[in-house]
Amino acid sequence: MVFDGFLEDGTQVAVKLRSQSSNQGVKEFLTEAQNLTGIHHRNLVSLIGYCKDGEYMALVYEHMSNGNLADKLRGRDRNGECLTWKQRLCIASESAQGLEYLHKACSPPFVH
Repeated sequence: MVFDGFLEDGTQVAVKLRSQSSNQGVKEFLTEAQNLTGIHHRNLVSLIGYCKDGEYMALVYEHMSNGNLADKLRGRDRNGECLTWKQRLCIASESAQGLEYLHKACSPPFVH
């Protein structure tokens, strides 16, 4: 699950909580968080940090203010306006570039 949040300085962030049903342990979570700090691509949100508070573990990402990818590809922006096919194609292409970066340019590669 992903939640909106704010840092102490007022910066809006997206907080992704580890699922309670996840088999990922603390060691695996910390390794994933460490690996994610090295990912930097213009078409991917950046990891700001992580939180481990008892049984709760979360990744903190930069906030995307213009809605989610699924809504964009369906052709709606946050105001309910239809996007053009050219705009949707651009979003799909840039998303694919981000995934290609994860699969081919990262070491170790990430499979999304």
